[in-house]
Amino acid sequence: MAFQKEKEETPAGFIDLGEDYEKRFGGILGATQSESEKEEKPKVYYPELRFEVESLRDLPKEGTAIIHYRKTLERDEKTTSGDKEESRYVCEIEVHSIKPKKSRDADAGEEPASEMDSNDEAIEKGLEAVKDAG
Repeated sequence: MAFQKEKEETPAGFIDLGEDYEKRFGGILGATQSESEKEEKPKVYYPELRFEVESLRDLPKEGTAIIHYRKTLERDEKTTSGDKEESRYVCEIEVHSIKPKKSRDADAGEEPASEMDSNDEAIEKGLEAVKDAG
């Protein structure tokens, strides 16, 4: 499990998967921790994916990537502990492939092309093609 002291900043357009540690594990793990461990308790829980494939050896330590996946399980769960009932959504995914994006540092300060830029470019090329054909 990936625990963090502080919540990571989520880039625009991404889904933040960080959950409040106390809400998620407070009653479950709190009873088994020593006093020193409770003081060091993380604030955020992030789900992890574990891979044992050689092809990821050169993956940067951190960054942004696009994943190709297939959802293999999806359900709403209700759990009851005493008189307390909680609902949560659960899904499992198979990660079929991953494509790391180049970091801005690696691009020597170049701004990555936005989707809008490539759409504008495609429209221009299409208009030029129609003009040339006419």
